[in-house]
Amino acid sequence: MRASSPGEYGSIGSAELLIATCRRTNQCAIASRQHGALAPPAGEGLCALLASTGDAAAAAAACQAATRADEGAVWAWRRLAFLRLAGGDAEAAVPCFHTALRAQPGHARTWEGLGAAYQALGRLTAALKARACRQGDRG
Repeated sequence: MRASSPGEYGSIGSAELLIATCRRTNQCAIASRQHGALAPPAGEGLCALLASTGDAAAAAAACQAATRADEGAVWAWRRLAFLRLAGGDAEAAVPCFHTALRAQPGHARTWEGLGAAYQALGRLTAALKARACRQGDRG
């Protein structure tokens, strides 16, 4: 499916065009900016769609583009952290989780992810503390 403008075939056509552009040119940052996909709802949807198609690298690239465009893009930091963790790079996931948690310290799923990253690194005390924060006990 080929759409000449983001809304020509609705959001599905636009998403398919954006994914094709990302895969073909490996320039997700440029393509996602052109389609306005760095904003939270669209950006989250784009990254989820890319990840669901098995293209974690393109999803991570889109998230990285969003964090470069807006360092306060909490959704992008969180998604990037989980992508890195799922890809086996817990070391790189930890700072992404920390950035997301600085902006939204009460987000339980992010604390849980941070705990999982610490556990994967063998830092069990830190993992327990992160999981305690998830439970609401930040003391």
